[in-house]
Amino acid sequence: MTIVFENLDLPSSGTPQATVQIQLWGAGRPTIGRRISTGSLIAGVTTIIPDAIGFWQADLAPNIDILPENTTWRIERLIGCESFVSFISVPATGGAYEVLVLEDDPMNAIAPSELSVHAANHELHGGGLEVCYAELITNVTITGTAGTPQKFLTIVAPDSDRPLELSLIGQVVASSGTANVQFTISADFFGSPFFRRHKALYGIPVVGTEISGRSYDMTTRIAPHSPGTFWATAANLSGTGIIQGAQFVPSFLQAVRL
Repeated sequence: MTIVFENLDLPSSGTPQATVQIQLWGAGRPTIGRRISTGSLIAGVTTIIPDAIGFWQADLAPNIDILPENTTWRIERLIGCESFVSFISVPATGGAYEVLVLEDDPMNAIAPSELSVHAANHELHGGGLEVCYAELITNVTITGTAGTPQKFLTIVAPDSDRPLELSLIGQVVASSGTANVQFTISADFFGSPFFRRHKALYGIPVVGTEISGRSYDMTTRIAPHSPGTFWATAANLSGTGIIQGAQFVPSFLQAVRL
């Protein structure tokens, strides 16, 4: 469940009674929904009376967790003899959310400029959500070579209707002197491995006994509906590198839904 709220700016003199009614809608009419996670039914109208300063809130099921698909919540404010209606799409994470930023337009009746607050918040459109993550908790000595890169982190990305951004971030030191190390994000689609993007680090130093390393940070993007297994790989081109896995300087591979 996700909390939504609103502050109604009611008239200060002769304040009329305000009532908020919330109902699940689909295909332009009231509908009965079923929550996927619990199997419970959603039906009828929820009525809320705002407090003395016009504040109200409600705990609503996220629309992604409701069947049929493409439902919205209809919010009707009854103030005196007037009615003010909007529709919202409730996300599954985060909150509490002001109703304004969740506004949706199932009837195609709202001017685009009026939806700008909603459109500007990418987290409400499924973007910026981490879908899988892996990190090192111990150091790893790189034994891979240019011809045979070494896999040291693995994630399995789900099927997504939006692009995914893969990020590989961490630090590396040399076992002695310097090392020439190449890091790569690789993937296996339909059983055929290939390299998406790589970055090489040259002359990674270790000064005396000081554990001071060089960072690596790379990203790549995969198209929608491209599930698969992805690896972080490393190869020594010269010398021997060590990938740091301490929790305060983690090396990690993640996939984020855009």
